Amino acid sequence: WEVSQRLDLILAATQTNIDIIDHDYNLLYVDKQWQKIYGDFTNRKCYEYFLGFEKPCEDCVIHEALQTKRSVVLERTLFKENNRVIEVHTIPLKDISGKWVVAKFNIDITKQKRAEKALRESEEKFRLLVQSTDDIIFTLDTQQRHTSVYGQWLGQSGLSEDKFLGKTAAEIFGEEAAEIHTQSNLLALRGEFVKYEWSAKLEGKEHFYQTSLSPMKNSEGKVFGLVGIGRDITALKKAEKAQRDIESRFQKVVEGAPDAIYIETNRQFNYLNPASCKLFGAKSPEELLGQPVMDRIHPSVRERARQRIHLLNVEKQSVPLIEQIYLRLDGSEVPVEVTAVPIFYQGKDGALAFARNITERKKAEEERSKLAKRIQISEKMEVIGSLAGGIAHDFNNLLSVITGYTDLILSSDCEDDSIRENLTEVRKATERATALTQQLLTLSRKQVVHPELIQLNQIIIGMEKMLKQIIGDKIDLIQTLSPELGLTLADPNQLEQVVMNLVVNARDAMPNGGKIIIETANVELDEKYTAQHVDLFPGPYIILTISDSGSGMDEQTKLRIFEPFFTTKTKGTGLGLSTVYGIVKQNKGHIWVYSEPGEGTTFKIYLKRETPQKIIHKPTVPVESQNPRGTETVLVVDDEQSVRNLVKKILSNVGYTVLSAASGLEALQILNQDEKQVQLVLTDIVMPEMSGNKFSDHLLKLFPHIKVIFMSGFADSAVQNNEINNDQTISIISKPFSTADLTLKVREVLDGVMLSKIEKNEKIVLTHKTRKNGVILQKKLPLLPIKIYEDLRQATLAARYDDLVQIIEKIHSIDANLAELLYQLVDEYNYDGILDLIDDKGVGEKQYD
Repeated sequence: WEVSQRLDLILAATQTNIDIIDHDYNLLYVDKQWQKIYGDFTNRKCYEYFLGFEKPCEDCVIHEALQTKRSVVLERTLFKENNRVIEVHTIPLKDISGKWVVAKFNIDITKQKRAEKALRESEEKFRLLVQSTDDIIFTLDTQQRHTSVYGQWLGQSGLSEDKFLGKTAAEIFGEEAAEIHTQSNLLALRGEFVKYEWSAKLEGKEHFYQTSLSPMKNSEGKVFGLVGIGRDITALKKAEKAQRDIESRFQKVVEGAPDAIYIETNRQFNYLNPASCKLFGAKSPEELLGQPVMDRIHPSVRERARQRIHLLNVEKQSVPLIEQIYLRLDGSEVPVEVTAVPIFYQGKDGALAFARNITERKKAEEERSKLAKRIQISEKMEVIGSLAGGIAHDFNNLLSVITGYTDLILSSDCEDDSIRENLTEVRKATERATALTQQLLTLSRKQVVHPELIQLNQIIIGMEKMLKQIIGDKIDLIQTLSPELGLTLADPNQLEQVVMNLVVNARDAMPNGGKIIIETANVELDEKYTAQHVDLFPGPYIILTISDSGSGMDEQTKLRIFEPFFTTKTKGTGLGLSTVYGIVKQNKGHIWVYSEPGEGTTFKIYLKRETPQKIIHKPTVPVESQNPRGTETVLVVDDEQSVRNLVKKILSNVGYTVLSAASGLEALQILNQDEKQVQLVLTDIVMPEMSGNKFSDHLLKLFPHIKVIFMSGFADSAVQNNEINNDQTISIISKPFSTADLTLKVREVLDGVMLSKIEKNEKIVLTHKTRKNGVILQKKLPLLPIKIYEDLRQATLAARYDDLVQIIEKIHSIDANLAELLYQLVDEYNYDGILDLIDDKGVGEKQYD
């Protein structure tokens, strides 16, 4: 028993169980450990005792062991013992009686089997892992020879495992190509982790690889080999190169972009392209890098900018395109158009901003706005001018009748002095009304003009003395006249009026003194300049500039200065600058004003520069009679019966045979009946059904020998374009006209000569002469009280229109004829003529008591 007990202890310690079975599968012995598990074995079969089977196992080796008399080994899983795996050694033995039995030694190998299974599973996982990766995994010994190679890369590359196993990199790639591998392996064998890149040609194409090496150490920490992972990074290298190319192109685009592109992080500048430096006035990005973006934004828009930066940096929202005002480093303002998007840059949230300098666009918009205002003013002036011209035309018809009949009575033998005196007053009133209508016609650009090729410098020099008298001693008159100034085609009398009006306005803007500068020059206007101005075309011009150092004007005043009856003076008609505007436009010129409050005012007038040409002067002959007579037949055509009757009466009184017609059609009918008797046709221009121009066209085609005089209440396009003045068979007389004007003009046209004593530019000189029996007599001028004389001189020197009218009213009570002359001189702004009259005739030499 003691031996049996010791055996059980040994078996338990070695985790070995023993049982003995005879050839009929009967259990002869079972150790104590199994009996605790399986119970009593008496009269039990082994297959029923251990496995619960009803018959022997199919793989039972007991008979094999008994027949061969040799030991047989197998594995068996014991389900009753939590699937414990045992290794069964069957050994045939003879018992005491000499019978053969089988002793089974059952060794527990459960842990070993589990370890083997775990190893197999681990190896399978490793195999699957290696097979699923494109990398190559290898091991090296301390001699740098490959001890293993794994990975899909082998199959993809077409290389076999044998190419690597047992070989060094030098044996595989050659000494030169293997240098990088050899050096990297040496570093790793010293215990370092090494990563390096290399390249090699595979199937004729260059491939790039990245290899990582880690040392393998034993329990003592000694390196016994290396494990490495090689990765094909060809695609990555291509992607990196493509990315570098993209970044390079992007860098070139950004660096060469005309618009400012900058990046802000933490609300500071982090990157600026060259256009950004230019925008902010920086010589290099370093002047702005790290500086607050808000410092470069105008205070008036900073709050809005803060809100946009919050949207970008916090809410990660793009911001729309808006206009802002940036500040350059020198403090100057620059308008921009800016938008931005949120980005992540250098590990920080930020914004990529795009800004465009819109200074030029703003200037263009401002110019367009100014141009629109000029067009609006021009259109407004056209409307006003058209209205004024229509009114003046109607008034001129009425004034022609009034003037004509007044002259007829005054030239008759009426002896009633009171009637003659009253009619004289009517005549003076009509002359003042005529002057007013002439201003309206000038405004409407329908005044009859007499353009000549003139040298503007000569007109200005001729006015110098008078201008200095007008502006007084407190104001300096500076003239800068181009010695090579070209010629222009314009009415010289009108240009004198332009200079006079502008100088008077400049004087009134400087009550405490200052300076007036008159300049002339030749200029060539290009398309860029003319495109910014209304009705201005490229080409050669002369420019007249009149500047003052006065109080200047605000924008609202500038917009209205050319409007009729608009004035900022306490006294004045408001027609001065509107008349200037009309004169300039009628002479095909252009005028602009530049002014700022407190900075003075500059007027610039552009007139077309003309090529010098031969000027044909008509011969002049003297005439002794104020109303020369004639015997020819004249046809008068006017839709106004009162005008027809007047002309007929005037011309009949001096011997002409006069026919009349109310329209052009009626006139043609008369001429068709007997055209030989009519030598001259006087026709109105503006008539219903057929205008004077169309009538004259038909007339001259049918009857080219007949001469024509237009009676004009205002000048139409033909007159303005100088078509009439260039036609030797057509002349013009302006309404209202006096009997002398009409009779002289008729005689002048019929005789084909200019009558020197009643030409237009001599009318003012002759106005103060009285007419009696056709002989022009000089009336002796009276002496005026010294006070009136001094007031008249000062008012004339100062060109104070309203004061002159009041003084002349006083003179009228002393001498009506002198007052009449002065009225006419004032209405025509002939201040020099008044001064000459005063100085030459000795007015004011003696004071009345």
